[in-house]
Amino acid sequence: MKRIAFAVLEYLLGFLALAVFAALAFPQGAPSDQRVLFAFKVGGGLAVVELAVLLCRAAPANRLIVGANLWRAAGGLAALTRQWWWLEGYRYLGESGLFIGIAAVGHRA
Repeated sequence: MKRIAFAVLEYLLGFLALAVFAALAFPQGAPSDQRVLFAFKVGGGLAVVELAVLLCRAAPANRLIVGANLWRAAGGLAALTRQWWWLEGYRYLGESGLFIGIAAVGHRA
């Protein structure tokens, strides 16, 4: 039973950064630039922690979660270092940028 509970908790951990990012960026409809920057900073930090946990496991990591976390970590790094051109690319691509990150991880694996 403990093993199943740990597996479920470990699986849900993969979605923590996404949930925090969405809650911070979209609390009341369309996000403002400041909310998106803050969400990328916080979500990117959580994504790096999640990636470290997922990649240290013996079992293979879920490529969907790894791709989404890499996308968020890159956005968080861009927000911290004020790389506006990167964030403008994210804005231009919209949600499809996330899917491009997931596809890139899937293609490399």
